Amino acid sequence: MPQIYKKKQGLLVRWCTFACAAALMLFGAYSFHLYLPQMLSLDPGIGLNRDLVDPINIPFVNYVIFVTPRWLISNGLAVVFVAVAGYLCFLHQALGDFLIDTESEMRKVSWPTLQKVVTSSIVVIITIFMLGLFIYLIDIGLYHGFDRIFHSKGSNGRAK
Repeated sequence: MPQIYKKKQGLLVRWCTFACAAALMLFGAYSFHLYLPQMLSLDPGIGLNRDLVDPINIPFVNYVIFVTPRWLISNGLAVVFVAVAGYLCFLHQALGDFLIDTESEMRKVSWPTLQKVVTSSIVVIITIFMLGLFIYLIDIGLYHGFDRIFHSKGSNGRAK
């Protein structure tokens, strides 16, 4: 069995990277499952019959899964993707060194206090509001200005 590369270093960033990568890959496999051709599903007129597929009953929730080729392909991809993510995060040397270095650099960062974050956020929100109001007023002014220029003709078609 392969050993985890530098086992005691960079555990937090490795596990976070693995969790995010696994979640994205599981979502991708689920999306792939939804968009596989319907001929791999249990539609009655397309070829697969429920009698030919073994159901799996999940106890305590009373849920039955029919193991179809569509289900096998998407879940097989999910298992492969998560295994690749685990290999890359825990056994691959280059990525392991990168993640270890990332965690050590993140520990050196001087993070702002909560009060500083709140103050900066309030400044950003007020600035965005003022900029939006300014752009809105300019837009209204240009609209009315162009409206007067282009729609200021009299009843005979000539400008006033």
